[in-house]
Amino acid sequence: MMDSLYFLLIVFVVAVVASVSGYCLGRLRPSWSRHRLAMLSALPLPLLGCLSSVVVIVDAANAPRERCGVDACGMATAAGMFGIMLSAVMFVIGYVAVFLSQSWLSRL
Repeated sequence: MMDSLYFLLIVFVVAVVASVSGYCLGRLRPSWSRHRLAMLSALPLPLLGCLSSVVVIVDAANAPRERCGVDACGMATAAGMFGIMLSAVMFVIGYVAVFLSQSWLSRL
């Protein structure tokens, strides 16, 4: 039950942050298309998630055998790959949220 609530909270935060940054970027650059605004506004949070996942993967790849134990480095690599996939999902959620909010704001 709590896992689904955490997932919904992540989706909500990503959508709100992307929509607010899309609104601000749309005010600064009114001549930009909705596609460009959505691509740039949806990028910051997934980029942070992807970079942190890459750091985990590189750290696990460069770890000596003594530090890895039984399968700790393999689990860290798997977690990093999951983080990269989650970042891609966050980007798509942010893109859709910004695109829909920009189309809604253009009708006002």
